[in-house]
Amino acid sequence: MSHTVHPSATATDGDALRADARPPDRRMPGLEGFWLFVLGDLAVFTVLFAAYLLARSDDVAGFTEAQGELDVVLGGVNTVVLLTSSAAVVVALRHLRAGRVAAARGWTLVGLAGGVAFAVLKVLEYVRGWSDGHTPSAHDFFTYYLSLTGLHLGHVVAGCLLLALFAWRWRGLPDRVVPTSGFATVAVYWHVVDLLWLLIFPLIYVAR
Repeated sequence: MSHTVHPSATATDGDALRADARPPDRRMPGLEGFWLFVLGDLAVFTVLFAAYLLARSDDVAGFTEAQGELDVVLGGVNTVVLLTSSAAVVVALRHLRAGRVAAARGWTLVGLAGGVAFAVLKVLEYVRGWSDGHTPSAHDFFTYYLSLTGLHLGHVVAGCLLLALFAWRWRGLPDRVVPTSGFATVAVYWHVVDLLWLLIFPLIYVAR
């Protein structure tokens, strides 16, 4: 006994097989065009790093002496704070992708608290350093120190505002699947801020 295969069924099965054979989406996380901003931002910091190293090579002893006046312990504490904040944002994004909005909001607030703590400690460091004479007029090192850490602090403040915005938008929402591209973009930005500090801290505070 022969069986007739309906043409439409064959076409449907074939489409399903072709769909299964397609490679998964390999898009970078975040909104379109965001990575251009990241590359531009990294380029700016790269120029500043290069300028600092060039100036240091002309006055190694003076830069080393001025560098020794920084509070390495406080810089280390800020490093731990920012790394912890970045880890909290990673956890928040995982919860958001699973539809656990309340948990995502809670971890976002933890990340925000870390960012705020970093900013407060940095401002306190500036105030104390200024009273101790850590000004651009004291030595060129402090010009680069204030420029690099100040620009980075601006990035931290911007990141805190973005994290606060998402935490505010998610207040009271039930657990459900929500779009994640916006928060994924903020998460990547926060990791870039973290990466920049991991370059600034050893370069400005530690390396001799």
